[in-house]
Amino acid sequence: VLIATAFVISHLLIYLTGKSDSLSANYIPLLILFLGVFLSNILFKKNMDNIAVFSELFGNGFKTICLVCLFMIVWILISIQIFPDIKTIDIEIAKQSMISAGYTNVELQEGILVLENTNKYYLGKIQLVFKVYFAIGIIASLISSLLFKTPKSS
Repeated sequence: VLIATAFVISHLLIYLTGKSDSLSANYIPLLILFLGVFLSNILFKKNMDNIAVFSELFGNGFKTICLVCLFMIVWILISIQIFPDIKTIDIEIAKQSMISAGYTNVELQEGILVLENTNKYYLGKIQLVFKVYFAIGIIASLISSLLFKTPKSS
């Protein structure tokens, strides 16, 4: 819950400071997520009297990232209702990205129409959670499990 709260606060700060289009600012929540999974596995191992095998640590990290992803999906649904201009900002960022990628005017208009559809916009944001946040969390869980597992005694 603390990781999800820190994650939401970082997203809020990025939005409120107007740094939504800054690539480096958008890495901050990912860093918080990565470090949060590491911290979760450290605390889990401490609670297990500093004896934890890889599968236990990975399982803890997996559960942690699943909970964070669920919180993020709820946050996405709530935040768009609280801050409706987030959608406008996201569409503008996507438009700039498509222009720099060399999309034609027809492709650009079709892409913007898809984003303006509320249901598809929500699905795109939720897909982002699973593609990026979940993947980062699994990688963090894997790395932290390898680093913090109790070595086998001979």
